[in-house]
Amino acid sequence: MSRVAYPFLRIPEDAVEFSGWFIGDPGAPLLPASDVLADWDYARDLTVRANLKIDWPAASLALGFGDESWSAMAQLVIGTGQGHLPRQIRYATQQHLSNLSPTANLEFVLPASSLSAQLVARIEILLIAPSASASPLSPRMKGARLWTQELDVLIEDGGSSRFPVSSISFKAAFADKPHEF
Repeated sequence: MSRVAYPFLRIPEDAVEFSGWFIGDPGAPLLPASDVLADWDYARDLTVRANLKIDWPAASLALGFGDESWSAMAQLVIGTGQGHLPRQIRYATQQHLSNLSPTANLEFVLPASSLSAQLVARIEILLIAPSASASPLSPRMKGARLWTQELDVLIEDGGSSRFPVSSISFKAAFADKPHEF
């Protein structure tokens, strides 16, 4: 559920069959993504994959498009860096969607040199061409966001420090020395 109130109708969650997010090493079997990616290092590239299939008649009805044809695009956007606003955002890959081709298989390999702290991925279904018989609340502008799904994974051991750090008492460690205080 989104807290954003869009000014147009959107595709409901039950009209999109989303297989989930998968992540892993390039060329190896990918595993379902979790909140933290264990054992990642700076020499390890990552592959991100997600597949979806739109129930085109249900989506058309929900968008107020009726039986007329319309088209969309599934786009994979990936960001990396610490915090809610990633320092680097990449429009990784996209695939055209229509009633004849309602499935998108999106996969992208991220080089290790471009990754840090966390990985934020988002799939967006964007409107390309609206239906000719659109209702007053139907999306009409090219690029209108019809559906989204997001992933947020910490890739550096849950965001903890990279170097071991501990605190000590100078008074205890350097008793009777000039730098005790």
